[in-house]
Amino acid sequence: MNSLKAQFKERVSAVCWWQVLAVSAVFFATAVFFQWRGDAYQSEYGGHPDEAAHYVTGLMMRDYLAAGLPGSPLGYAKKDYDHYPKVALGNWPPMFYVFQSGWSLVFSPQRVAMLAFMALLAGLTAMLVFCALKQDFGAVAGVAGAALLVSFPLFQQHTAMIMTEVPIALLSLAAILLYGRFLEKGQGADSILFGVVASVVILTKGSGFFLGLVPPVAILFTRRWELLKRAAFWYPAFIVVLLAGPWTWLFRNQARAGWLEGDASWKFTQKAIVYYPQKLLLATGIVVLVFAAVGVVSRLVLKKPTGKWAAVGAPLFGLIAFHCLIPCGYEARHLVPALPLMALFAIAGVLQFREWATARGLKSHWALILPIGLLASVYLLQTFHVTTKGYHGFGPVAEAVLRPENEKAVFLISSDARGEGMFISEVAVREKRPGHVIQRASKALATSTWSGSGYQTRFESEAAAAEFLKQSTVDILVVDKSVPDHYRKEHHELLWRTLDQFPSLFQLQEEHPIHRDGKLSGSISTYRIVREQ
Repeated sequence: MNSLKAQFKERVSAVCWWQVLAVSAVFFATAVFFQWRGDAYQSEYGGHPDEAAHYVTGLMMRDYLAAGLPGSPLGYAKKDYDHYPKVALGNWPPMFYVFQSGWSLVFSPQRVAMLAFMALLAGLTAMLVFCALKQDFGAVAGVAGAALLVSFPLFQQHTAMIMTEVPIALLSLAAILLYGRFLEKGQGADSILFGVVASVVILTKGSGFFLGLVPPVAILFTRRWELLKRAAFWYPAFIVVLLAGPWTWLFRNQARAGWLEGDASWKFTQKAIVYYPQKLLLATGIVVLVFAAVGVVSRLVLKKPTGKWAAVGAPLFGLIAFHCLIPCGYEARHLVPALPLMALFAIAGVLQFREWATARGLKSHWALILPIGLLASVYLLQTFHVTTKGYHGFGPVAEAVLRPENEKAVFLISSDARGEGMFISEVAVREKRPGHVIQRASKALATSTWSGSGYQTRFESEAAAAEFLKQSTVDILVVDKSVPDHYRKEHHELLWRTLDQFPSLFQLQEEHPIHRDGKLSGSISTYRIVREQ
């Protein structure tokens, strides 16, 4: 026990805190700049269909903590869902919402504060990249790797959203570097810390189980077979089972409801094998991918891998393998945790290129200028091509429907998943919670799984839909007329036709413009349902 305590103290004392703080601050500011350039501070929580659900669930957790933990968190979440039907605790694990609510309790749940939270996570991820590269190549290489990471468009995109991808990238990189240290020094404290951080990753998002592939693949790279005989090698497995196992098991069915398919299948895998490597190429660019490949070859094949580089290389394969086997969908965002690893290997590849070129007679500075120039070009192109979020329009609608005359009104929102979430989150953050009851047309007028599969409308005629609305408790109907054709569902079309065929049932209140992808896309109309007295 004393030995473990000494090892933990060594970790803390070995950190150069002023450099950590300085690099974190610089790249926090860089992330804020990209958020500002990308219109994130004007945009609502519609950057991804899941963004509002993450925000509203964090808001629910904040209220639960502020109220002094009144009973079961799941029971509280179910009651909150009756008002804001985007709460998704159970579909996703709780840790992101614990972090999010802790931040918002100290600062604010308003948009600026929440985006600052995401920028901080991005800055800390860049800091870890800096520390990992500085250890082997010096501070300049560390800064270059950190700058490359925050410039990736996919990383920028998710720094501008309240999503789990950047937290997963930060936490998984921390776990990976801890395991690399364990491979190099063999100390039990690092193995324990890896297990604890890996558990936090899994309790943030189930895809964190890809870290389970790090130990066996890293051992394969390093040929450190003797570690298999040590108890410290097996600590992480016991820790993950103890910390993350109960939640994962209890909510396994809810998590699977978000999958594209119910079970793993070759049909999914054969498409994913093509999809994810292509998306990794698009996410990093050909120049970065080539240098990263050089880095992988030099660090894992041509040279005897150190523990750190073996641990960094293992999840590059493990992450893609995981998402090719588990049918949770085809989305580039699943590759965000790979971006810090790509930045690490790309800088290693640049320095390896310099070593090869110098050995063949090219002057050292010229051997460095060429690859650095290429990477700098990539950085500048990515910096000036900031991804734009640009989803807003439901804020003014929320303010309009929250007027005093609607104090006890029930709202029904009809839009796509983005629009429903934007409206719910904008109402929730503007009122004392729990306040108004909101219903989603995708649930009231149709049925489907969490992922949208098994979709079926509840009503086959406009008359049936009109009768349902007449008999319901809904007072205010909010209809988004900007939903793109490929996202427009039958219940939404049915509601439009019902509005046309039964005009006496609906009294138009207001119309508001809405922007999608930074472009004016149509309008949002609010109606009061007129019932006979």
